[in-house]
Amino acid sequence: MDLIQFLTDNIWITYLVLVFVAFRVGWGMHEVYFISLLHRHPERFEMAIKVAKAVQSDDPIQQRELLADLQDEHKELHAEIISTLIGDEDAIPLELEEVNGQVFAYNKLTGEFLAQAATKRLAALGASARFPGKKFWHPEVNQDSQTA
Repeated sequence: MDLIQFLTDNIWITYLVLVFVAFRVGWGMHEVYFISLLHRHPERFEMAIKVAKAVQSDDPIQQRELLADLQDEHKELHAEIISTLIGDEDAIPLELEEVNGQVFAYNKLTGEFLAQAATKRLAALGASARFPGKKFWHPEVNQDSQTA
């Protein structure tokens, strides 16, 4: 009995072999992707190591120092990601907060108050009106352009 005949007679073995091969190929691709990601963005892995050190540290002062460093690095990385996503380096990311039916808009990087309105869209437009010439970005404001 040849291999082809055996596999067609025992279809479950064929499926088992296919699952195993697909798993191995997928795992190999995962390794290649991980290594390429590590090569392209080593700063993100450095940040992950700092987070792990801060979490595992028993010294609260060291934890605070590491977390403060991470917050500064996170703001820079967040601004880079936002500018990549929307294609506009000048757009300021918004943090929108709803309180008692009112929406408050803040600069996500600095925490500065920008505007207040009844809806998220109006809050973003209010920030644009208050600071002419600046662009503001939030994923929920407008799905078409996402900038105000």
